[in-house]
Amino acid sequence: MARGYSSSRSKSGRPTLRMKRSRSMSLHALRRSMEARKAVKAADDDSAAASSTPSAVATEASHKTLKVLRQGHAPSSLSSAAADAVPAAAKAAATKATAKFVSADGGGRSVTSSAGTRSKSAAFRRNLADLEKLFDDAMEASEDEDETVLNTTTMTKYKECGRIVDAVLDQLAAACVPGANTKALCDVGDEEIVKRLKGLFVKTKGADGKRLARGISYPTNVSVNEMLCNDSPYRVEDGTILKDGDVVKVHVGCHLDGYPVSAARTVVVASRAATAAAEGDEEASQRKRGGATATSSSRLAVGNAIEAARVALLAMMHALRPGALNADITDLIAAIGQHYGVQAVEGVLSNRSKRWVPDGMDCIIARRVASDGPHQDVADCEVHEHQVWCLDVAFTNNDNYRITLSEKPVTLFRRTPHDFEADARVKQANETLQEITDAHFCFPFHFKSLANPLKGKLGIHVLQKKGVVDRLPPLRTKHGYVTARFSATVAVMAKRVTVLCGAPPTAPVATPPAMRSTMSEDTLPAEVLAVLRCPYEFADVRAAVTANDAEDHSSPAKKRMRIEAMENEE
Repeated sequence: MARGYSSSRSKSGRPTLRMKRSRSMSLHALRRSMEARKAVKAADDDSAAASSTPSAVATEASHKTLKVLRQGHAPSSLSSAAADAVPAAAKAAATKATAKFVSADGGGRSVTSSAGTRSKSAAFRRNLADLEKLFDDAMEASEDEDETVLNTTTMTKYKECGRIVDAVLDQLAAACVPGANTKALCDVGDEEIVKRLKGLFVKTKGADGKRLARGISYPTNVSVNEMLCNDSPYRVEDGTILKDGDVVKVHVGCHLDGYPVSAARTVVVASRAATAAAEGDEEASQRKRGGATATSSSRLAVGNAIEAARVALLAMMHALRPGALNADITDLIAAIGQHYGVQAVEGVLSNRSKRWVPDGMDCIIARRVASDGPHQDVADCEVHEHQVWCLDVAFTNNDNYRITLSEKPVTLFRRTPHDFEADARVKQANETLQEITDAHFCFPFHFKSLANPLKGKLGIHVLQKKGVVDRLPPLRTKHGYVTARFSATVAVMAKRVTVLCGAPPTAPVATPPAMRSTMSEDTLPAEVLAVLRCPYEFADVRAAVTANDAEDHSSPAKKRMRIEAMENEE
C-alpha cells in the first residue's frame, strides 16, 4: 500500500492520477515518434530517386526502437558512481524497465475498459485503451518467462521468502503485549528477517558469479491505533508503549534475488488477565474495561473495521484468478465495507509485483473516489496467469475515509530512478547514494540500516531535494479512531491461487468483548458469499476457450462472463 504513496501522492498528502497520466503521456509520445518516423521514411523514399545514398538522419531514425518508459518503479537509471556496484540481475531489470507493454494476447499488460461507466475518468480510460490498441504492434513484453512463477526456481524463491515473512509475523504478533515498545518490535523484525535470509540459497551464484542478493524489501513497521503504516521509530523515546486494547498493524517484507514479498496483519493487544475475563464473564469484562478507560463510542466499531479488512482480503484472494478485472474487485471491497458499516481507507493500492519491481503499473485500488477531489482511480487491468500480486486493504471506523500525514518523524525512504550527478561539494550525499544502491537497490529502507545513520540522514536530505530519494511518511486517520489493515502476497497460476505469505485468519480476530464486531460474516451479500466459497483451486477453463478467444474480439468483461458460465455448468 504505502509503496504507491511515494509516486502517486500530491503535496496535500492524497493520491493523484500521476500514474495513469504518465502512462498516457508516454503513449502520446510513442504516437508522435511513430508519426515522425513515417514522415522521415516518406521523405527518404522521395529522395531515393535523386540520390542513391540515404541521409544519415533517415538511416538513424529508421533503426530507432520505440519504447514506452515505465516510470518510477525499477532502478532504470543509476548514478555513474554506483553503476558498478549494482548486481547484474538488477542492471538487467533496470534495462527492462524501459521495455514496452503488450496486449492480453501477448501475455503482458492488458488495460481495458470495464462494462459501464464507473467514474468520471471513464472517458480517460477509454482514450487510454484506444491508444494501446492503436500502438499494440509497437509494444513488446517487459518480463522474461524465467522471471515469472512459471519457472520452478523463481517460485521456490518466492515461497521461501514467504515462509520467512509468515514466521516473523507470527513472532511479532505474539510479542504485541502490554508494555512492549514498537521500536524494539521493529528492530526484532528486521534482525529476524536478515538472520533467516542468510540460510537460503547459500551455494547458488547469480549471473555475475556472486552470491544472490537478499535483504529487506520493506522495513518492519508497527503502527498503533489511528496510525496506518510506515511507523518505524529510530529512537526508543519515539516508540509507542503498547497497552491493553491497542489495535496494532504489523508490516514485514523481504526479497531474495530481487523477488519481493510482503504481508501485514492486525492484532489486538490483550493481557492474559483480560483474555481470561473474556472467556469467563463477558459482562464483567465490559464493565471493567468501561470503567478503566475512557474510550469513545467510536471504538465500538473497531471490531467491524478489523473484520471488514480481514474478510475483504479473503475475498480478494478468492476473486483473483485469470480474467478477473481490477474494477470488479474494487466493487467487492466496497460491498464488504458497506455491510460492516465502515470506510475503506483512501489510496490503498494492491500492486502486481515483479523482479526488482515491488509496485508494478497494474494495480487494484481499494476505494474509488469520483465525487470528491482529488479524483482517485486507476486504469482498468485484467489479471493473467503466472503473475504475483501484493494484495492490500485497510479500513477505519472513522466516518471520514481521508488519511493525513502523521507528526512523527519520517524514517523510511526509497531510491528513485532519477540520476544524481557526482558533486564534490556534497561528498556525504554521494557516499550515501552509493551505500543505498549497493544494499537496498529499488526497495524501501530505514536510514538506521546505513553504516552511519546520522550522517546518512544528512545525505538523504540532499538526495531528497534532488529527487533521487522519496520519503515514505507515517500515515494516520483522525485521533480517537483506529485503522485495520491486512496484506498478503499471492501467485496466480493457471489452475490455482498460491498464497505466498500473509494469509488472513479464517476465523474472526480475537478482540475484547467491548470491541467485537456487531455484524456477522454469514449475513454478507450473496455475491460476496459466492466469492468467499470459491476454492483457491479452479479448473483451467480458459484453455477451453483459447481457440474462440483467438478469433473473438469481444470485451474482457464478456469473455469473463462466458468463463463463469462454463464454471457454473461444471
